[in-house]
Amino acid sequence: TGQAKQGSNDNSTLDDISLSSSIPLPVLYLGMDPKKTVSGAITNRIDTPVEGAKVTLKSGDVEYYGTADANGDYSIDVIKHSLDYTMSVSAEMYDTANENVSFAEGDVTKDVMLELLDGNYIVCGNLTYNGDPAQNYVVNMTQNGVNVGKATSDATGRYVFAPRSMSGDAWALIFNNDSGSDTENINLATAEHGIIVVDRILENVSGVSSISTDGITAYGAKG
Repeated sequence: TGQAKQGSNDNSTLDDISLSSSIPLPVLYLGMDPKKTVSGAITNRIDTPVEGAKVTLKSGDVEYYGTADANGDYSIDVIKHSLDYTMSVSAEMYDTANENVSFAEGDVTKDVMLELLDGNYIVCGNLTYNGDPAQNYVVNMTQNGVNVGKATSDATGRYVFAPRSMSGDAWALIFNNDSGSDTENINLATAEHGIIVVDRILENVSGVSSISTDGITAYGAKG
């Protein structure tokens, strides 16, 4: 599980803002906050976290940086908070987002939604069985008949494939059942902002018998 990380090329310390004196005396910082923080969440169009997204604050030669954790959360401490910064957020498969950050009013919360680069897609959808969410069902993705990945539905019946570069019409989703499997071709033309939604009502799936507050558990799904 990833953890939020941060760093900087700013070597400032509290000594940088203290008053010089020939006699060593305790330094009292009246109303002065030695640092401020910018934090938030990095997500995509379907509100899933973008783990590993790089967050950079830059003002001239001063630079701070952080990395989003598994929940998409990041937090960066800034000593030179009197400066105005440009915040850049980047991640593989996504377009870089830029935001302005000022600490004039204190700590800053800055959530950022990243957009997929052209040619990159996220395939996702919701699965139901007998009208209820189907949990733990495995959906397989193929390219030219070869399995290239799988995604498992959560307690709400939602499954999400990791972003990937896709082109052509050789992509499909495989939904296994007791009789074999059903194939549904992926139509890239249906994508909106790179998001392709394929919902499915499951039928004839073994192991789907108990309904709980978490939805249905499809233990019999192959894959």
